[in-house]
Amino acid sequence: MRAWWGEWYGERLAQGLAGVWHNMNEPVSFAAFGDPTLPLSARQALEGWGGDHREAHNVYGLAMARAGYEALRRLRPEQRPFLFSRSGWAGLQRYGGTWSGDVNTGWPGLRASLALVLGLGLCGMPYSGPDVGGFTGSPSPELYLRWFQLAS
Repeated sequence: MRAWWGEWYGERLAQGLAGVWHNMNEPVSFAAFGDPTLPLSARQALEGWGGDHREAHNVYGLAMARAGYEALRRLRPEQRPFLFSRSGWAGLQRYGGTWSGDVNTGWPGLRASLALVLGLGLCGMPYSGPDVGGFTGSPSPELYLRWFQLAS
């Protein structure tokens, strides 16, 4: 399945794409009520041993990052793969970096992003960063400057 996924990158690389940004790459269901993830009846291949969605939810983003990394290595062996993944699991640093995803624009969002970036670094993820300026709203000039300082 990873090889199949990775083949989709070939067309984009031919169009000049230099890297890959995996966003919204965790299984989710936008159901109005109930569990916000896939039903437990959803089956996953899990490297051939199979399992229900409880076993696969958190490693899904890691598997997608691995698929992207392997495809970029195969399709462009002379270049170092550049990949960001919003979701992942232990070991994601082998395949690329990550960022905070959608965070609030205000000071609390900045504080949470700082804690996230430092925590990821302590966990062995050296390449991570926030959504500069936050995801919603308009930061004040001072807050926007602080976002850039964190990103730096």
